[in-house]
Amino acid sequence: MKVGIVWPTPGLHGLLDDDVLRKLHETRASHLRVNLDMNNPQAFDLGQQVLDAGFELLPVLDLDYMHPNIPAYGDFCLEVCERFRPGLVELMNEPRSIHGLSPEAYRYLIEPTAERLQLYRPQCRVAFAGDCVRFDKHGPRFDDWLKNVNPLYPEFFDAVAVHTYREPGPPDATRYESREQEYDALDEHCYGLPMIVTEVGWNISSVSEQQQADYLYEELCINADYGIEMTCIYAYISDRHAGFGVLRADDQSARPAVEAIARFVDEHGET
Repeated sequence: MKVGIVWPTPGLHGLLDDDVLRKLHETRASHLRVNLDMNNPQAFDLGQQVLDAGFELLPVLDLDYMHPNIPAYGDFCLEVCERFRPGLVELMNEPRSIHGLSPEAYRYLIEPTAERLQLYRPQCRVAFAGDCVRFDKHGPRFDDWLKNVNPLYPEFFDAVAVHTYREPGPPDATRYESREQEYDALDEHCYGLPMIVTEVGWNISSVSEQQQADYLYEELCINADYGIEMTCIYAYISDRHAGFGVLRADDQSARPAVEAIARFVDEHGET
């Protein structure tokens, strides 16, 4: 299973910190998931920074949700694929949870762009947001948001990006008899497409740093056993006493999570 780290880049400005980029290599993760916003004049510089730092780029392709320009968004997505040739792109991030889009509105925004991105498939796979998860410490609940997206052309897509938080509950916290059954239930929403976990993590305001590390290792093992092809850990850095970061913000030192992720990669490899 491939492993990535999430770097939730600013929407309209800002480049990555090169020192932190270098530090993240200690996780042995292969991918860096970053938001590339079409209205960010530095978006392409961000993408190039990821590649120059030795990571594979997993771009979340974003736009102005309140005033979307669909043709311009399509142009932007095509240019990202042309410049960087990523193996996978995500069309927007948590469109329901963060931006309040209805299933119909999300479909309206993504389908014209997905049709244009067929030019780059199958080398560049296209994922849409599986934003049907209600996070809960006892295990997530699923609603019908993703089922109701009902893409007219599911063959335009290669995967569904899901976020499977259950923090501060442990990885085995579930409303089903097992995590395998939970994934089976989620899979019923996914139009026959494989799931990719593009965000999961634990906030150290609710768990200890060692628990965060233990939980991340266990979560990666669960996902690998189920056959999830990629899991991206949220997130790269946070304040010393709060947040999801695998690094501490004050001195960029590694939390135990860094060693735990690296141990998983060393033991399981990437396929």
